[in-house]
Amino acid sequence: METQNSVLEQLTMAINRLASRPVPIPPTNVRVSGSGGGSVSVGGVYNSTPPTYTNGDDTELQTDVNGNLKVTVVTGATTNTISRVLTSTSSVTIKASNANRKELVVFNDSAQILYVKYGSPAGATDFTFKLLPDDHVVIDKYTGLVTGILDSGTGAAQVTEVV
Repeated sequence: METQNSVLEQLTMAINRLASRPVPIPPTNVRVSGSGGGSVSVGGVYNSTPPTYTNGDDTELQTDVNGNLKVTVVTGATTNTISRVLTSTSSVTIKASNANRKELVVFNDSAQILYVKYGSPAGATDFTFKLLPDDHVVIDKYTGLVTGILDSGTGAAQVTEVV
């Protein structure tokens, strides 16, 4: 069983590198044979109509009619927007809500602490992230309003939105 787990881990890592996101491999579809786990056989299922899944469903690897593994490659973002937002001791909008946002990168390009908040208004005691000078945060899976405020003085935030 230990050898099977090791082979499963290696196979999962290789698939994850290719797919760029975790791919669950059901253990019931994996057989290890030979001493020391010399070979691995991974089974799949052919469905003439693709199945529909919901959150938390276990899935099986899908094959085409010839038994070839079906792989869907999801491409990255199509565009990005880079902007410089002036910051001060008053809460400002770092980035407005955007339902199409995939990722937001906020870089504190000032000599002061930048408090960043999901929503409004950001404050020194009401924030989501505390960025030191020359620090950054990568925000994914959040598409709402992002605001920021400095603890003192004025500065700027370099903001990249990927959609």
